[in-house]
Amino acid sequence: MTDQTKYCPICRETAVPYMLGDKEGYRYEACRACGSAQLEPFPTQSAIEAFIADVDAQLVHIARPEQRISTIEKILKKTLPPATPGKTRLLDVNALHGYATQAARNLGYQTVGINTWQYAHEFAVKHFGEGGFMHSRMQDYVETQYTKANVILCAKIFSQQTDQESFTQALKQALAPGGVIYIEEDDGNHLNTPRDLNGWPVVEPPLTCTLLAKKGMQKILARHGLRVRKSFFTWAPYMRLLVEHAK
Repeated sequence: MTDQTKYCPICRETAVPYMLGDKEGYRYEACRACGSAQLEPFPTQSAIEAFIADVDAQLVHIARPEQRISTIEKILKKTLPPATPGKTRLLDVNALHGYATQAARNLGYQTVGINTWQYAHEFAVKHFGEGGFMHSRMQDYVETQYTKANVILCAKIFSQQTDQESFTQALKQALAPGGVIYIEEDDGNHLNTPRDLNGWPVVEPPLTCTLLAKKGMQKILARHGLRVRKSFFTWAPYMRLLVEHAK
């Protein structure tokens, strides 16, 4: 770790980096200008894929999944524009278990849930049916035939991107005019971000290759014609944002 001035790929400003922390032998270096942190050295996509294969990742139901789906329904009802059944299209770009996708279905949205990883896709299909789930990266999804979404759910997936620019551009491309993106993302510069990353279970290097701060997130979104409409306060170290096309 040095105090040499570096170029931050998140905010694109020059800043003196500092050591945010380390976990399991991986080091997170943060930008003083925007507060975001990245693994140093930064992993390649192939390295992350090899890590997933080596650990033989699996998903299992959390305790009381029906209660979790009900909780998500309440959050979506408070946060998103109401669905016109069969017409309001919702894309869940990190479906994982499929709970949020199913919650949105229950509220009348026409849903598609995508998963980057095969093991997560198989779990969602097994428990919530094959229709409406796809195994794809977001960047690949927008290269196929698709319908723009009125609502995009984007939870805990920015942190896994080795190419933030192409991912964010894909979000912009998939969002219908007048639509909104609901983002939930762990915040590397929150007032309650743990000082010791070893005590923060959401951080899983090298899969968690980036810990965005809110300022860094806003910079990335702005570069791709998106802006934050509303930011929700949270005591826990994560951000909740409602995003739209910039006017």
